[in-house]
Order: sequence, then C-alpha cells, then structure tokens
Amino acid sequence: MLGHDRAIVSPIPGTTRDTIEETIDVDGVPVRFIDTAGIRAHAGRLESAGIDRTRRALSEASTAIVVIDGSQPLGDEARDVLDLTEARPRVIFANKSDLGDAGARELDAHPIVRGSVFDRATLIALRDALARTAWGGELPDLERPHLAALFELEAVAQALEALGRARETLQRGEPADLIAGELQRAYAALGHLTGEAAGEELLTKIFARFCIGK
Repeated sequence: MLGHDRAIVSPIPGTTRDTIEETIDVDGVPVRFIDTAGIRAHAGRLESAGIDRTRRALSEASTAIVVIDGSQPLGDEARDVLDLTEARPRVIFANKSDLGDAGARELDAHPIVRGSVFDRATLIALRDALARTAWGGELPDLERPHLAALFELEAVAQALEALGRARETLQRGEPADLIAGELQRAYAALGHLTGEAAGEELLTKIFARFCIGK
C-alpha cells in the first residue's frame, strides 16, 4: 500500500509483535494505516502482547482492513476475526490469489477484494474499496469550508463538547443563565478557527520568544 518496503516480513505465523504506522494519500485524503499482528488463539507471551495492541488499534480505528489468506480454506482464526469485525466498517481482502482461491470462494457471501499484494491492480482495487467504505468514495471539496489541521479539529471538538453540556443543562430545566459559561467556552474555541481569539498558551509562547513593546 505504501509503494515501498516498510518492515521485515516472514511467512512464519506470529512473527509480527508491534504496530507499524504510516500515513499515505488515498484519493486526496490522508489515511493513517496501522499494521498489526494477526489475532491467533494459541500465541506465546510476546505474540500475545502484540495481539493486545492489535485489539486496541482495532477498537480505535474507523475502518478495518481484514486480510485473509484466500488461498487456504478458512480456519477458526480467520472466522474469529471475521466475526470480531462483522459489526463495524471493514474491507475484507482475500490475499494470495496467486497461490489459490479456496478461502476466497468461502467468502462469496461477503463483498470482498480478491487478489495478491504483488498485483498492482489489486492494490488499486483495495484503495478504492477503502475509500468507498471509509468516506463513501467522495473526493473532498476544497472549495467548501473544511478542517485542515489538528488544532482546528480540536477547537471544533471543544466547542461541540461545551454546547453539548449547555444543551443538557437546558434539558434538565435549569435556568438559562447557567449556560453562559459553556457558551463562552464554545465561542472562544471557535474563535481559534477565525483568528478572533488567541489562546493563553499561544500568547505565552509569543511573549517568551519575542520582545514586544507596549
């Protein structure tokens, strides 16, 4: 998916212990990939630690790419992973079509991507499936207002959180003047997007680095 070698791989099961993270562009959208250890029932101590990290990464990911050995009949471990991800957005990738399709044929009831990582057309199909699943395949409209930086996302999240608390206060039937503080916090957070407000942390950094007269 990256277009270059990123990690040492092995055909021996259980040799991946840690997560590997990289960000690539998919149809103009930055996507952060987290490659993890496979989930197996019988694992040693080190591999089990890697599987714990896999489960944490899976719980936090917006979309899962489930890689299945499509050349072999589906085993219990493959079925367990399919069951684990059934209720969430996912792309099922039946890999190793160059070696056979016994497992891929068992997945006919599911929308899957079949192929091999050695085939460029397969990687393109996998990217397309990811785009459809994760954001509907629509390209971002750069002419419309959008969030382009982490601090913007955090500012909107803070504003939404404050407005949510204000709404809860009103729903409880409490006096409207009690929401003034939450509205002020929401206004201040959104001010970071428009440039109307400068956070205390930002001002501290400016005065620490520059000599500014009255």
